[in-house]
Amino acid sequence: NSGLGNVRNQAIEEARGEYIAWNDADDISVPTRLNKQINFLDKHPDFGLLGTWVKIIDEKSNRTGIKWKDNVTAEEMPIALLFHNRFAQSSVVLRKSVLPPEPYRQEYAPTEDYDLWLRLAAKNKAKNFPEILLEYREHSGGQSKLKSRSKENSVRKLITEQINKLGIKPNEDELVIHRTNYVYTGENLMRFISEREHWLNRLVEANNKMGRYDKKDFRKFIGRAWLTSCSSNIKKDSRIKKIFWLSPLSKNFSLQKDWKQFAKLIFG
Repeated sequence: NSGLGNVRNQAIEEARGEYIAWNDADDISVPTRLNKQINFLDKHPDFGLLGTWVKIIDEKSNRTGIKWKDNVTAEEMPIALLFHNRFAQSSVVLRKSVLPPEPYRQEYAPTEDYDLWLRLAAKNKAKNFPEILLEYREHSGGQSKLKSRSKENSVRKLITEQINKLGIKPNEDELVIHRTNYVYTGENLMRFISEREHWLNRLVEANNKMGRYDKKDFRKFIGRAWLTSCSSNIKKDSRIKKIFWLSPLSKNFSLQKDWKQFAKLIFG
């Protein structure tokens, strides 16, 4: 009854192995999951955290067809976590030796896992193993929506703290722009694209000044975020293509890595 984070901390304290692996009761790991993750971690001692790709199932274990395939590199992961949580809790294996004294902090519930990933990725390599090794169960209904709102508020608190470390104090509108990485569903698309570009440029300038993240990696990741914002909305307004090219952010993405998003932008 002390909260999920405290229960996890107690389990970590009692564990005696080199690694901590999670699998919440609702989720299903494939039989080879732990073998593949432990083999990877054994060969890469500089990694402190390893998740996996995920397939979504519903309450009745039916596959929804939704998959989370995260291709963010270990070098990009601290930057990617500035925008979203990239790890499913039940897919994660942690190296116990790199855990802080209080791994799951209750004040960040219900996203205390995200808080831990942020702290670990700042000091250790972290990424997702490029294979679907977990079936993650999502529940529908009112209670789930209530939890989603609570999670989003907690996520915004965490992200705000990270942005503050760049010397920026975002307001509520800026946080919405920061978190809208894909299809925009609001009323004024062109205004959003303009505000999104301004915000991403501001992040680059702040990091150039503060040096919190590797400057080259940061510019490339932000360039990719700009490409994704434009390509995800190009069908709604073709003028976005011109705005994309006029922005200095368009010089920073990797064509080799981001060719699918680029093709989507060019060909709609």
